[in-house]
Amino acid sequence: MAVGPPVVYHPARPIPFELRSHIAIYIEEQLSKDTQALSLLSGLLVADVSDDDTTAAARSRAAQTASPTVLSLLATLAVHPSSTTRASDAAKQAAADQALQLLYDVKSIVGPVNAQFDTAFSFGNQTQRRMNRRQILKELEELNETPNISHDHGKEDARIINAPVAMEGNIFSRTSDFWQVVGWAFNCAVHHKARWERWRLWLIFMLEAIEDDWRERMKSSQVSRSQESNGSETDLTTLEASMGARIITEASQKTGRTARRRIQRAILADGGGKSLNEFPEIWPNETKERKKQELDVRRKENKVNLDEGQFGDYWDEESDEAPEVKNEERRSTRQSATELTRSLNDTPKAPATPPNDSICSDVESFGSMDALKLRRRLLVILLRIAKHLPHCLATVEEMFDVYTESIRPLPLPIFIALMSPIPSRDPSAFDTIDSVCLCLMLLRPLLAATPPPYQYQIPPQHMLEESFLPFAANSSSIVDNAKVAMLLEVLLRLLWQTKQLRCSEELSEALETGIEARYTKALGDDRRRSGPPKQSDADASKWLVNSAPRLRTIVKLCGGAGE
Repeated sequence: MAVGPPVVYHPARPIPFELRSHIAIYIEEQLSKDTQALSLLSGLLVADVSDDDTTAAARSRAAQTASPTVLSLLATLAVHPSSTTRASDAAKQAAADQALQLLYDVKSIVGPVNAQFDTAFSFGNQTQRRMNRRQILKELEELNETPNISHDHGKEDARIINAPVAMEGNIFSRTSDFWQVVGWAFNCAVHHKARWERWRLWLIFMLEAIEDDWRERMKSSQVSRSQESNGSETDLTTLEASMGARIITEASQKTGRTARRRIQRAILADGGGKSLNEFPEIWPNETKERKKQELDVRRKENKVNLDEGQFGDYWDEESDEAPEVKNEERRSTRQSATELTRSLNDTPKAPATPPNDSICSDVESFGSMDALKLRRRLLVILLRIAKHLPHCLATVEEMFDVYTESIRPLPLPIFIALMSPIPSRDPSAFDTIDSVCLCLMLLRPLLAATPPPYQYQIPPQHMLEESFLPFAANSSSIVDNAKVAMLLEVLLRLLWQTKQLRCSEELSEALETGIEARYTKALGDDRRRSGPPKQSDADASKWLVNSAPRLRTIVKLCGGAGE
């Protein structure tokens, strides 16, 4: 896991009440489409800070920062279909991009903790969703009568901003927890590529925010603890308030293994029927894209004439709601020959529910390598939290256990891509000890042997030589034997890179015994098969054969064995 250098953030201070009122008006009238609100927020953020001046006095200048309520709205705007894939014009799409950039600017200037990201990005908040327009307007009138009330960011802005994207359309009020969004985003990675492009950008930001928030709180907690006890222990109270801990506690309504399994299903969502049922779309008709003809017509219709009551498309939400049939005339009109002909000429879209629940067979069908890296990055984040806050969801061993349960059945190409070591500077890279222990945990149900009890440590070499290297899989499946070979290759490579592998006759003998055992067992499965081999078996066979010279090369590199 990559750990960046310490970052010094500016303090955050609230935007003055009058300016917040202007921003609320811009948002309510959908002037954010023309980026007035976003430009004002960006200007206020950087007005008193400068990246060129790195002195302590300069870094102590407070930056005027949007409230958690507005930040929540920006995170919604960045991914909402009405401002992205279903945007009626380029200005709305530009506003979505600007909203995401503003969130990055807030994160880099004042940091996730000072900006109260843990409050802004809190899921399952049903309060705003339940408030109807009449209630909002009533509270707004009360607020206008008493403009000098205490400036509690969250409470005040929740009353002021009377816009769908801040209330019933807000992503954080429409979802029960972070993992509901994660599951749907990865379903989009498989079946709805246009939506996935927006969800990918949104997920990258959220994961960076979670990582930066954790890093900042970890540093703060260690400093606090060392001042109290002159030790290096961590103050758990600070970490328990982190974004990472919150996304877990929000999902812990179902305790124990049930919660862990649901989180894992979200991370490995494959777009199958079960996955789509458990993690459905966030907004109605979210995956429906605008047609070119519809956009052309709307560009002509979206004229603003206040004298004649024409307001263009301000807060036009009909495209995000399911169409309602008013009468028989409209029903017959939609079924006219013209509409049927047009529908036949439209480019077909991926079905909402695939024809079967079969899992994806390769990395591209699993949502591409970008999606796989984000899945893996989430696994890394969960392990990091489990090490310091095991009481929140699970211990490290329990997390490895649920990882094994969900990763082991994956198709070989996805299994290999997920478990292959990558450079440590990559945020989706496991720590060496985590990667080693996860490989050992995955080998346990696969091997035709009884391995020693689990321990969270790098295993001694004799344990590999006696309990892992000499064995084949416990089945004759070519795929299982290829997975065993792949995991052993990763183990040897990691131990060699960390200079914990030494050349010996015992190592070479155990290696050759295992290579022969896996090949013999898989060959028996191949001979019993009738008919042509499946593509998955053919690919596994190639991997198994090619793994032997790679394993021998690693052993040679550690000291010249076999020369």
